[in-house]
Parts: sequence; C-alpha cells; structure tokens
Amino acid sequence: MRETLLMGVDAGGSTCRVRIETAGGRIVGNGRSGPATLRLGGIAAAASIAEATRQAVQEAGLPAEAISELRVCIGIASSERPGSIDELKTALLPHGIKDVVAVSDAHIACVGAHKGADGGIIIIGTGSIGYGLAGGQVRRVGGHGFPTSDEGSGAFIGLHAARLALAAADGLIPATSFTDAVYASMGGSVADVAHWLARAHATDYAALAPIVVNDGGPQAEQLLQLAGSHIGQFAMGLVGKGVEKIALIGGLAPLIETHLPLDAKAHIVDAQAGPIDGALLMLR
Repeated sequence: MRETLLMGVDAGGSTCRVRIETAGGRIVGNGRSGPATLRLGGIAAAASIAEATRQAVQEAGLPAEAISELRVCIGIASSERPGSIDELKTALLPHGIKDVVAVSDAHIACVGAHKGADGGIIIIGTGSIGYGLAGGQVRRVGGHGFPTSDEGSGAFIGLHAARLALAAADGLIPATSFTDAVYASMGGSVADVAHWLARAHATDYAALAPIVVNDGGPQAEQLLQLAGSHIGQFAMGLVGKGVEKIALIGGLAPLIETHLPLDAKAHIVDAQAGPIDGALLMLR
C-alpha cells in the first residue's frame, strides 16, 4: 500500500500549478499547465488540472494509476457560480482524480499567506480580488469577474491598453510606440484586430499587460497608477471589514505595490507561504 500523498492545486486564469507532498511534508512532484479557471468551464479546467497532475505524478516516479489515490485540494478561479464546483469534480473523474476538496483560489491563497490565521490577501493576476478571514468569517472585495469587475488586474490593464491602442489607430489620440506595440499584439490590421476583439477573454487581455509593464513610458505609467489606485481601494475595503494585515500575491503584485496609495501600503505584509501551501494546509 502506497504512502498517503497530498496534492495542492492552484488553478488560476493563466496557469495551473500543482504539487504533490507526503503527509509529512516532503515534496515529491510538481506540475504546471495552462489556464484552469472555471470561467472556461468544468471540462476545460479539469483537463488543465489533469495535465499538471500527470506531470507531477511522472516527476514523482509514480505509476499513472497513483492519480486515483491522491488526496487533492483545489483552489480554483471563478468558482462562485452555483454548481461549478460539482461540475469540476464530475469532469475530473474520467482523469482519475477522485478524492477532491475544491474551494476558491482566493481561499487557499489567504490560508497560505497567513498560515491559517486571520488576515487578508489581494490577488493581482489575470483577475483580481480582495479576500480575508476575520474571526472565522470571510471578508471579500471585488473579484466579481472581468470586465465588470477585477479592477487593477492584468486583464484590467490589458483592456485599458487596448482602448488606448484603438483610439490611436482611429486618430483620436497621437500614436506612440506603446500604442503601436499593443495594436500589433492584437493583430496589427483592422480585420485582424476586429477578429481578436470578437474572441478575446480575460486571459487574452492579460497577455497585453506585459507590454504595459515593460514599456516605461507615460501612458504605461498612467495605467499602472490607475491599477494601483483600484488595488488600494480593495485594501482599504478589507480594512473597513476588519482585516488589518494584507498580503499582495500574484504575478503583478510586486509592481502594483509600488503604485499603491500610502494609506493602503501601511497595511501590506509579506505572505508567509503560497496558495499551494494553503491548499496542503487545508488537507492536513
């Protein structure tokens, strides 16, 4: 009989990461795949999780059938829709992933950041959300879904960059190397850009954010300041709900932190551990 193995899954809007550990905390395998948000549907999310799981099982030197013996905690984006978690669990069964606890990606991130103690997080990745635990109660700000919500996120930044690029292409504002680069990434011609816009989702807009991050010009800086102001509002919203210590996490967190208003910066702390650590802590 094989040793009990635990797997934590951070299933986000751009990347799915998994880690397999023994019950005692020894890491035996890691895996990574593409988007696994439930916004893409349970079947697509399950396929991405399964691919990352296969990588981790292979790295661990385990036979493929070991997948069915894993105890799994999944933190997954866009899990708020009624029935979405059940849909995911059903979609995972054909892949052999059976023993599953699934919660929001924000929850595992918060548990990991404060090692189960009270505190909050603001995720700044493809999407964004402010999420906290205070006295055993969940506190939440934002994160209702792009494009209506998810302010300050990669998708938010990309959307605003796309608007500037379109305005420049139409001659409404002066074109710059920045707007030219964004327009080229969207296709570079009227027909290609129209096709891109008709099919673009949050992940596609977030793919434009690196252009903003790497540009360094005034238009890019204004977008980062705008994103920082929104994330600052999230932080103060959590503080108003009794969450005093807040960790910023996600790919854009270090950059956005430098653009936060001073009142929000006063509540920012370092995360003690990551989302996968939170998932594994929940299993234990």
